[in-house]
Amino acid sequence: LSSEFGVMQPIGCAGFNTILGPLRLYLRIVTTFYFCYKWFYDKTCCCKRKLVFYTLLCATLMFMPEALRVLNRSGRFTRLGAIVPSTTTVERLVFTVDNMGCEACETHVKHIVESFDGVVSVESVDFETGLLRVSVNRDWQFDEKQLDAKLEAYGYDLLPEGSTTKRMLWESETGIFDGKDL
Repeated sequence: LSSEFGVMQPIGCAGFNTILGPLRLYLRIVTTFYFCYKWFYDKTCCCKRKLVFYTLLCATLMFMPEALRVLNRSGRFTRLGAIVPSTTTVERLVFTVDNMGCEACETHVKHIVESFDGVVSVESVDFETGLLRVSVNRDWQFDEKQLDAKLEAYGYDLLPEGSTTKRMLWESETGIFDGKDL
């Protein structure tokens, strides 16, 4: 919520994941020891209802990314889109996307790719050259063939980097580039 209002915009979710991701295991261990202490050794804690509530809340938040990942893979929550993957094993890939004809196609392709599992970020999409630069995490089930199939369902083709698009071929054959003669 705070990122929507610009408070956390410079950091963002992926920024928190970059900073806190490597510390996640240690934070879970410290939290588990804290709650074990509260449940078994702290005799001053008199309100068990609050302790139950805080324990359940903390456990839910602590394992929510894994739970959402499992639910998203099972197909039960497809409207959620892709869950943000870890940024520790990010790989940058470059593709050529064919059949983009305008800025609206560019935006549409960007939204399709952003909602795909394993995609950390879409760095750029250019309809004129067909260039797609994307950061992915293969540990989160990123699969180029599945992305190609998803794009094909919307009329786009995912090609290797440097491939010639139909638009580029037409421009070279006709000598017309962006509506101007070369």
